[in-house]
Amino acid sequence: MSTTVLRDHAHGQQMLAVPANAVTEEVVTEEPHPPPTRKRKLEVTNNHNDSGETELLQRQLLEANRKAQEYRQQLMHKEQEAEEYRIKLEAMSQSQANRMNTVT
Repeated sequence: MSTTVLRDHAHGQQMLAVPANAVTEEVVTEEPHPPPTRKRKLEVTNNHNDSGETELLQRQLLEANRKAQEYRQQLMHKEQEAEEYRIKLEAMSQSQANRMNTVT
């Protein structure tokens, strides 16, 4: 009994031709396909708990911003004070240097 092997060059598969009275087994292989893409659905919920949590977070954010602004103002005030002291110290240093120059 002779058999003929045929090759499908397009898909790289081998096929076996056998006589009609012989038992044959057929194996079908499929090329893997990527899974279908799914579109994400965004659910908008108007849940009372969510809105209550959002309101709480909004209040906390406002309070944090208020405190930050307060701290910025305090920092600016302290920087102005430091600059005034620096100027006074420089003036005192200059006057002391002038007195030392006039004494010598």
